[in-house]
Amino acid sequence: MAGIGLRSPYFAKYTVDPVTGAVSYSGGGLLGKAVEFSAKIESASDNNLYADDGVAESDTSFAGGTVSITTDDLTQEVGAAILGVEPREVKVGEKTVMELAFGENRKDPDLGMGIIIPKKKDGKLLFRAVVLPKVKFSVPEDSAKTMGEKIEWQTPKLEGTIMRDDTEEHNWKMEATVESEALARAYIKQKLNIVEESAALTGLSLGSLTLTPAFDPAVTLYAAETANATNTITATAATGAAVTIDVGGTTVANGTAATWAEGENTVTITVTNGGAKKVYTVTVTKTAGA
Repeated sequence: MAGIGLRSPYFAKYTVDPVTGAVSYSGGGLLGKAVEFSAKIESASDNNLYADDGVAESDTSFAGGTVSITTDDLTQEVGAAILGVEPREVKVGEKTVMELAFGENRKDPDLGMGIIIPKKKDGKLLFRAVVLPKVKFSVPEDSAKTMGEKIEWQTPKLEGTIMRDDTEEHNWKMEATVESEALARAYIKQKLNIVEESAALTGLSLGSLTLTPAFDPAVTLYAAETANATNTITATAATGAAVTIDVGGTTVANGTAATWAEGENTVTITVTNGGAKKVYTVTVTKTAGA
């Protein structure tokens, strides 16, 4: 059975109940799109029992391991969750930016992670779902290279430590090989208690303006026309989702009025919910002289 790819790196926060000792996971999602993955297991030296001039018993115990995962991107939301940093808003002039501050109080959180490795055996496509129940990532290195004649893709790499979990079995890896990617995803999400959050809007209005096409949570591009100087933008999302509205480079609070310039105005509504993110864009055209 040969591996032919890599997909869907998942993570979730790992917690042990201090009273019962029960292990649980929460706040999970996708790390990004997988580029490269490796998990190296270290074993203790062989501990052999010799009897009758030979090895009668042998024990090689798990001594730890290292994990490395490269993704297409590491968003601030995901970075905050896996690196133990609380995001905070900082005003820069009239704009608000999200900041991650890495200080002495930061602690690397314990996490569970899973990934899907497509395999092929006798011409049949299979999917191996690998779960590492307890890992701890370190802060990734910041590196970049100037762009030359050819684009060299620069992707973030996370490196961490594989540990035994705190269950009675002290697992350090679990896996299942199944016949569909959907089942592999379901296996990982069940193991890590991941309920993928929705970043879709459930409602969007700009005062009484007509959106073209009519609003649909699955549609992200819209147009509208107005003769007004301002219109109130209201974006409704699922509970727990964060909504950020930008009009021509200026942040506008949800439920307040945006001021239009003559011609086309670009409204960007960004919804984030856990590791999920979705961007809606509305082009508002203001009639000249109105």
